[in-house]
Amino acid sequence: MLTAVLGELIPADPATEAHMRVRQSFNALALADQAIAAKVRLLYDDFHRQMADLVRRDQQAGHIPAALDAREVAAGLVALAEGLAFYVLIDVTPAATARERLSAAIADLYASAGPSSLDVGEEPRAQG
Repeated sequence: MLTAVLGELIPADPATEAHMRVRQSFNALALADQAIAAKVRLLYDDFHRQMADLVRRDQQAGHIPAALDAREVAAGLVALAEGLAFYVLIDVTPAATARERLSAAIADLYASAGPSSLDVGEEPRAQG
């Protein structure tokens, strides 16, 4: 689930590229305008909370080490995905490479829980 959600931040086609250009432009404006920055902080707080909920779910299932702070893990993965997206947008990194790097970071997170029934790089399937 983390790969699917965070992978949406990496431009994959003209529509997602346009979306991410607007998102990154809005974030850049927040550097100079405190009213925009306040709104961006609220949006990130909500997004980080949602991602942390996904991390906690997988911690409870034993797929991610329980000792890790779910909120910090989520914020770090979001920052990685958005940083890679920025690199894609300015042609520093190809989109495929960005997706591979994001997927590798997520796979490392799951692998850090130790041996499990998961194949390398495979996230657990959602239950329910």
